[in-house]
Amino acid sequence: MASTPTLKDLAKETGLSVSAVSQGLRRVGNVSEATCQRIREAANKIGYHPNLFAAALSSGSRTKAAHYVPLAILSMRLTPDSATTYPVTDFVDGITRRAGELGYRVEVITLGGQADLPRQLKNLYNRGFQGIFLAPCGVDVESLGPDWSRFSVVACGRYDRSSPFHTVRQEIFESTRNLLSEVLRRGYRRISALMLRHDQPIVDDFARLAAIGNCHQPGGKKIQIFLDPPADKPAEFVRWLKTEKADAVVAFSVGHFYDLTNMGIKIPKDIGFASLHVEPDQWGEKISGLSTPYVQMGIVAANRMDTMIRHHERGIPGIAEQIAIRSVWKEGSTLPERIQQKSPVPVLVKR
Repeated sequence: MASTPTLKDLAKETGLSVSAVSQGLRRVGNVSEATCQRIREAANKIGYHPNLFAAALSSGSRTKAAHYVPLAILSMRLTPDSATTYPVTDFVDGITRRAGELGYRVEVITLGGQADLPRQLKNLYNRGFQGIFLAPCGVDVESLGPDWSRFSVVACGRYDRSSPFHTVRQEIFESTRNLLSEVLRRGYRRISALMLRHDQPIVDDFARLAAIGNCHQPGGKKIQIFLDPPADKPAEFVRWLKTEKADAVVAFSVGHFYDLTNMGIKIPKDIGFASLHVEPDQWGEKISGLSTPYVQMGIVAANRMDTMIRHHERGIPGIAEQIAIRSVWKEGSTLPERIQQKSPVPVLVKR
């Protein structure tokens, strides 16, 4: 048998004709469900991976080809221990919208836990699924490497651990830098940062801190960072803020906005406020900051999947691509314009 099993090899293994095997893999024609299952088990045994997209392309029908290729979005139920809090629904919207335009059929599957993944992968393979999107879920995908060789896989968003797959994710360093530039452009000159510190640091934590650490305000003063939740140490945080004489706070999330207002700090009267993560119409407040284009990330992920399926790329790649999507500024009422500068203020330290 050839190193890469062919349809003829599969026909020989099953004792069926090439035509019957082809129809069985696609569940078309007069092939019974029992025979379809036998064909798929044989394909699994010899390591045959059908490229239905390429087969349909040979007949000149790209849309027809895509309809033969079902795709799955795997999501994990989040636990209190997970550092990932992405809005999975927005990813799904972008993926399903773009995949539908390309002619694919998408199914969303929520995993009950890490132990549920091998069973789901086997089930998806037996059902003829060719591509899998991994929503941010903290699954230890590397521990199940051999099973992924049956699928084209695109990861979406951030993971508690680095993903070995091609990944479409939020860009952190440049987005943080752009937010700081916007705060300085609006005339704020004594910026303090209120960041989140994960118990087990992830890559994004270092990117945020690096961007803030490389930002110099007028006079060469660096931005000071408060890493503890202000609600846990309110008195200490207020003293720190007064010591810094801050005129603006750059915070990790909009939750910090409520921490400050609950302490009696009036925003923006007392201090300006901008968040690195602002979701649309969150709690009815018009908070200034960055909004992550999750839907666009899903669209980009669907385009990447389409390319992989057409080129029959499966499993864990030798070199995993990171496609980073920048966050966009969302105007609010918490960071009004102050003194306009005649020239741009440099943000990053040149080395």
